Amino acid sequence: GSDQIVSLRTLSQGEFRLNNNLMLRLEFQDSRAEMVDAGTFLNNTMINPVELLEANLQWNAENLFQDGSKSLLRVGRITMDVGSRRLVARNRFRNALEGFSGVDWIWQASNGAQVRTFYTLSVNRLPNQRDGLARNDVAMDQESFDRRFWGLYVASPNLPGGHWGE
Repeated sequence: GSDQIVSLRTLSQGEFRLNNNLMLRLEFQDSRAEMVDAGTFLNNTMINPVELLEANLQWNAENLFQDGSKSLLRVGRITMDVGSRRLVARNRFRNALEGFSGVDWIWQASNGAQVRTFYTLSVNRLPNQRDGLARNDVAMDQESFDRRFWGLYVASPNLPGGHWGE
């Protein structure tokens, strides 16, 4: 007669260096719910069993445009933490993490200033019906060309008064 749920999340990741600058990154997510009652609220922010969360090719470069700078280009399925994480973040409290498919480029100057640009497609988490969620059905997530998410982020640690700005 109670409303209960046991949420489980397992993350597994691997990185494969192809050379000094090129790497393949894979991360799997298994977010499940057990002991679900008929009245338990469920959605796909809680449940997303056996999912490829990240599958991307990463290119790292140093001294691009400026000595002492670092650059990272990621192409494929990604998760993102942008800046202070207020608007775009790899959620640390929700059971199923949000993924995107697209391109993400980060350039950081030697003084810590950062420029980041990304163009992605949102990933629709599946299953999205209560019956499938309650059974922990496995359905591969899909990108949606109807929802594009892009942006430009600029941050500087050298504002007047020693402030950091985004």
